[in-house]
Amino acid sequence: MLSSLTLPLRKAEIALRARYDAAARPAARGIDDIPWSWEAITPQWLSATLCRDVPGGAVLGVRATEGSVGSSTRQGFDLDLNDAARAAGVPDRIFTKSTPILMQRLLLGLSNCLFGEVGFYRDFRPEIEMEAPRGYWACVAPRSMRSMIVMEDVVATRQAEFNMAGDAITQQEMASLLSGLARLHARFWRDRSLQQHRWLRDTPTYLGDNQRFLRMAHWAGVGMDAAPELIPDGVRGRIDDIWAGVVRRNAQDARDGHVTLLHGDAHIAQTYRTGDGAMGFCDWQVMLRGPWAWDVSYILSTGLEVADRRDWERALLASYIEELAAAGGPALDPAAAWDAYRAHIPYAFLAWAFTIGHNSMGQAVQPEQTTRRLVERTAAAMADLGSIDLNGA
Repeated sequence: MLSSLTLPLRKAEIALRARYDAAARPAARGIDDIPWSWEAITPQWLSATLCRDVPGGAVLGVRATEGSVGSSTRQGFDLDLNDAARAAGVPDRIFTKSTPILMQRLLLGLSNCLFGEVGFYRDFRPEIEMEAPRGYWACVAPRSMRSMIVMEDVVATRQAEFNMAGDAITQQEMASLLSGLARLHARFWRDRSLQQHRWLRDTPTYLGDNQRFLRMAHWAGVGMDAAPELIPDGVRGRIDDIWAGVVRRNAQDARDGHVTLLHGDAHIAQTYRTGDGAMGFCDWQVMLRGPWAWDVSYILSTGLEVADRRDWERALLASYIEELAAAGGPALDPAAAWDAYRAHIPYAFLAWAFTIGHNSMGQAVQPEQTTRRLVERTAAAMADLGSIDLNGA
């Protein structure tokens, strides 16, 4: 993450390069090219990337399908393949995420999120057995923050339905998500090789960056004040205690070596359901090194109705513990794991109180309905489980 002194210079450089891209609109043709936009993708570039290990393989044509614009630009494509490419299993449907717009490059690039998702598909996805899109190519240009991720179109291949509204799910569906997280966490449990990926921040660094550049605690406080009807009495007005406890707990976990590879932003609106009922995670931008309970508390507190969480959370946590051990991870002590789960729920609340704070000032970054749902669920979880006082001890 950049210092506050160099940040204005980097913003200016990124803006200059984005203006050049928008004016020149260079086409991507070779494997070393990083497309400035989905519009720059050509059959030659797709042949160079997707058919790089296929002798004689080629993409003959490309047609844009459905797309959308948000924090990144998402675009699907149908591909015409030659016989060699088809025989080798090169996909004829792909999905891309890119950053042609200046605000996307500033938001995702300067927050390190571009490097996180590119890193997931490039470095980690091949080693993980869980429900998540497969990656075919991923690249980012650090100077301009151009980026392009080419991945599986899970709507086409697995009949996926995305839960962008944050609808609550069933106990079985939550167990499916936790099973995937258990396999992810077990594979990289206390793996020292994670430190070789310079873009992969630990949770204390991530929290510090969010506070320094995004004023996370301030905006979470604004969100708490903007929606008091969603906040239980035992939580309302305690934003300083919540923030201090989250920072304290993550610093302690880092000192104790409780580290694995995290999705980092594992809330319910980042999930999808396949045609056969399996549940998976998408949007791997906020990958982190940190404690397993960061991910587990986030999905459990955001993904269930309050009454269902109260009824199911102990059984679901027990299923995660069992799956973690079965996948080669440690056998967690159930009592210690319960406290870790309780302790990490406040970050989930902060993330969504921060969001509702921005939304209240006319800077909407998530749909209001989703934001209010997740603030209410995470605030109730903190109150039910005594998380604030636990982290203040």
